[in-house]
Amino acid sequence: MAALTIICHDPGIMRQKELRIALVCYGGVSLAVYMHGVTKELWKLAKASRIHHREEVLESGSEAVYRRLLGRIENHHSLRLKVLTDIVAGASAGGINGVFLAQAIHSGQSLEPLTELWLECADVDVLIDPDARPWSRMANSGRCRWSIGCSNDPAT
Repeated sequence: MAALTIICHDPGIMRQKELRIALVCYGGVSLAVYMHGVTKELWKLAKASRIHHREEVLESGSEAVYRRLLGRIENHHSLRLKVLTDIVAGASAGGINGVFLAQAIHSGQSLEPLTELWLECADVDVLIDPDARPWSRMANSGRCRWSIGCSNDPAT
């Protein structure tokens, strides 16, 4: 058994493995914004893996961190790991994340346009109907004056 362990960890023998990922992005706007962060990092990991296998260098960003991690795995464990995203699925707003991730994987384009979309359009102040906002109901009832605090007397 010890001889087998030595052979498996022989630095002269480079093993190759694929880490194949399937991702399901759930819907719901706040969850979709969170899932967008996950999809961005998954995209950066896959991108770093491709760069690692082309033996190119990255200088900055999380892609560079992932690239160094893949290099460390290779150097310390004699394992050349390739990261692939095979399946991407999503529902509702999560489906938007899935479509953008699949497109980025296919074309190499950035996910930044989707980041901008989520930042501009997924803000609670943008999504909620102005008449449904809790503070608008209180302000319209005359029961609260924000500078002083709440009162039961509409005259104050």
